[in-house]
Amino acid sequence: MAATGGWRGPSGLMRIGRAAGLAVFCLVAAFATARAESEREAAVLLARAGHMDEALRRLRAMLAAGTDDPIVALDLVTLLQQAGQSAEAVAVWDRVRPRNPPSYALMAATRAFRDRKMFGRAAELAGDGMRRFPEELDWPILLSLILTDDKRPDEALRLL
Repeated sequence: MAATGGWRGPSGLMRIGRAAGLAVFCLVAAFATARAESEREAAVLLARAGHMDEALRRLRAMLAAGTDDPIVALDLVTLLQQAGQSAEAVAVWDRVRPRNPPSYALMAATRAFRDRKMFGRAAELAGDGMRRFPEELDWPILLSLILTDDKRPDEALRLL
């Protein structure tokens, strides 16, 4: 032991690394919660800080508990789509059936439906986005991509 100066090899570093990682996670979670005005906002801040699994866990729990904040489901759909969990994003969207969702949530849902190759639903949502948010140029581009995926290139070209 004296010859190695207390060095315990890679396993000692792993223990230190795990402890440091846990400490950083706790600090990020505390910071996110302190800055946020709601549990939902804290979850979104966690996702932005790179803790997507924890953010999703919290949003799922809020939705399951019957939150009265309608944005919880929309943020959950958005983060699920960003995390590559489009099947669950589509399921949540279909369960809550939001009326007049904000652009970011409608965009995430549209992408989730496209990811699942549900091109009819994706095109419907993208069309809604084009009508409700005409100043946002992402909508016609996304709709043209959906139409191309759905083997409708002539319609897609007319949009561009």
